[in-house]
Amino acid sequence: MDGYIDVPANRFDLNTSPLYNKYDSEHPSPGIFELPPVQAKCASGMITVQVLPLRRHQGQRWLMQNAGTSNEAPAPGFSEQPEAFRFYFHWTPSVGKLQP
Repeated sequence: MDGYIDVPANRFDLNTSPLYNKYDSEHPSPGIFELPPVQAKCASGMITVQVLPLRRHQGQRWLMQNAGTSNEAPAPGFSEQPEAFRFYFHWTPSVGKLQP
């Protein structure tokens, strides 16, 4: 079984600033934000959960500043701060336990 739920970002006490302001080969682009922590448990089977940011884009990304350099950055005033987080889950039943 798969499903998801969207939760507004203001429900979490998270850092709302991008985690990286200096871009390098390990962090090559803007828009990396803190995600809410997740713990998932189920009585049987296996469950996994992923958190995806749903972003609000303000301003324009292009024309990039310092294009093609290690200091490449979006245009002034651009923001893609998350407005919500999507919690996607996937549950797999234990083998032989699923009833019709």
